[in-house]
Amino acid sequence: MKQFLTVVFNLLILQVMAADQEVLFDKLDTLTDQNWQGKMEEADIWLVVFYVAWCPHAQAFEPKLEAAAEDLIQAGYKIKFGAVDLSRNPGIGYKYRI
Repeated sequence: MKQFLTVVFNLLILQVMAADQEVLFDKLDTLTDQNWQGKMEEADIWLVVFYVAWCPHAQAFEPKLEAAAEDLIQAGYKIKFGAVDLSRNPGIGYKYRI
């Protein structure tokens, strides 16, 4: 019974975390299971970050990547930047084994 309650408690915590997730990398193109294929056809070169919003490493990386993306675009590089929230778009993660 104790193990069952622990599992239920952990699932509740994960649900609360998922509900409170903020969107990271909002300055990049948001890539989803639904728009992935169409977006990939927009450019030859993409830099895509795969993340989950609750990850502290992703949160720390966000401002650095967004600043780098802005700098490269302003410098005239023909590259697109995108971000995939794997907690909301598991299909892409599954397809590419991420």
